[in-house]
Formats: sequence, structure tokens, C-alpha cells
Amino acid sequence: MRRVRPWVTLTDPEAPADRLRFDRVRRWGRLCTWARHHGLHLVLLYNLERTGPAHVPPHLLEGLRTTRANAVARRLALAHAFRGVARALDRARVEALLLKGPAAARCYPSPNMRPSHDIDLLIRRADLDSARRAIEDLGYQDAEPEKAAEFIRRMGEMTYVLPNPMPVQVELHWRLINSPSLARGRPCDTEALMAAARTIDLEGFPARVPAGAQNLFSLAMHAAAGHQVRRLIWVLDIAQQLRRGADDVDWSAFVTLVQRERAALPAGHPLWLASHLYGVSAPAEVMRALAPHRGLRPWLAGRILGPARVSGMPGRCFDLCRIQFRQACKVRMKADPETVSCP
Repeated sequence: MRRVRPWVTLTDPEAPADRLRFDRVRRWGRLCTWARHHGLHLVLLYNLERTGPAHVPPHLLEGLRTTRANAVARRLALAHAFRGVARALDRARVEALLLKGPAAARCYPSPNMRPSHDIDLLIRRADLDSARRAIEDLGYQDAEPEKAAEFIRRMGEMTYVLPNPMPVQVELHWRLINSPSLARGRPCDTEALMAAARTIDLEGFPARVPAGAQNLFSLAMHAAAGHQVRRLIWVLDIAQQLRRGADDVDWSAFVTLVQRERAALPAGHPLWLASHLYGVSAPAEVMRALAPHRGLRPWLAGRILGPARVSGMPGRCFDLCRIQFRQACKVRMKADPETVSCP
């Protein structure tokens, strides 16, 4: 952890300039590899440029700038594609919420700091057939036609690709957790998310996104239950939401949602990591109630939940950690929902 902690600071968009000690970096290649793995390379470039990139090797700096140019082009292409998809779904009378990347980017100092690779839309399960027809009429193709319908139904998502020179991928979700084993016992009330949605501006076009507590919950469940926090960009999304949008979060609604979904561990783990790694936290009462290590043996909690395990390089131990985290989620689900007090 001593080796990784300074790297987390160097890729924090809100870190004070005097804490960005790039002059102490000796292994620039490894730092850039680590940042790319965790999706933090654009934040790293932002911090380098605001402090003066005198210490970084020129070829690595040029590579980061090329990557940013490609990411900006990708973001604009996704925004353009979203306009067409949103209009098509509106004509088909399908309500959809924009999730994850493009929606999370609004909490960063610049949207260009948050890489996005696809468009994630949450819809009602009953609207799936209408949504599929609307998207297919735009020329999108099923990215996984070989998968059986039963598998797609159990996984809770479908992926479509528009075969352009810069392919655009659209994922239709009808629940927040794709894993059938982790989704079991968690109803994921889509209606509640739809009812509390709000409209934001996405490159000059209105987009509906989950609001406040629902958005924080969707980010946490995507990071932990969906991907076992494989990348720190998902923890940073939550940290930025708490830094710039904490006033919009109804913590009573958040706690109620966590209780209903029996998701104290997967919802609490990213919040706990955001507190330890980025120094930003939910109210103390909520953090105590959602402490991810509750109910786990200390050695197991340290092994699968510790910041050093999550923020390190990928590898065999890292993959084992992911498997153990999934098992811990299942164990915690079997317990009765905890009584959670909120401010």
C-alpha cells in the first residue's frame, strides 16, 4: 500500500497541487500502466498539465495526449449516438435512464477526464422488446447473437453495436446487477429509479439519469456487485459524486434503498474505499451502518476489501480477491437485513 497510495494521490483530480509530487516518481512506465489499468490515465494527464509535465518522459506524455484525443472523439461520438437512440426510444414510448460513464463525467472538473466506452441504458423489463426493435431500426446489431435467450434473460442485459468506423456500443439493462447469483434476492426496483430520475444536459441534449441517492446506489452496485471493484475509476466516480453532489443525496432514501436491496456489503464497500483512498465520506452514521467488514472475519475483510488489494496491479492474487468478494456478497445476503440508522 505504501507504493500505491502516492499513485492514488497523483490521479486524484481534486488533490492540491502541492501534494502532486511528480518529481518523486521513478517508475513512470509502471505508473502509466497502473493508471491505464484503473481508467485513471486521463486524470493523471490532467494533473501533469496543471503542475507542469517537466518530469515525465516525452514519449509517455505524448502517448497520454494521444489517448485523450481519442477519448474526446469517443465521448462526442457516444453523445451523438445517444441522441439518436434517445429519440428512437422516445418514439417507441420506452423510458430509459443513462447510467455510469457519461452520466458520472459531469462530476469531474472536465468531462474529458472520465473515459467512456459505451452507452448504458436502464429500461423496464416489460419494455425490452420495444427497445430492441427501436434500436435495431437504427442499424444496431446484436453483439452476442450466439447467446441463448435464456442466458440473456438471466444476465439482465443485452449489447448492441453500430458497425461504424468508430463502433458504438449500447447496453440495455433491466436490472443493476448482471450476475444472476448476486441479483437473486435483490429486487432492484426499476420503478423507484425511474420515478426519482432527473434531467441533465449531455452535449446540448437532455438526458435522464438517476437522481441523488439512486445515482449513488447505482454507481456503488455497478462497481462492487457488477465488477468487484476491478478498477479505481469506479471508486473515483463515487468520490466525485460525494464531493460535488453530496447535497443532492437524500441519505434516508439511500439507506432505505440499501435495506430493500439487502446490499449493505456491495453498496458499503465502494463508499468505504472512497473514504480511505480519497478522503471523502458519507455521513458517519451511514458509514458505520454500511461498514463492509461487518460480519466478516478480520483476516478475510483485510484480504478482499483492503485498499491495497483493490488498487494494486492485476494478477493471480487480484483475481482470487475478486472471487472471494463475490462469495462474501452471497454470505451477507443470507443474513437478515441489518437495522440501519440514518441522519
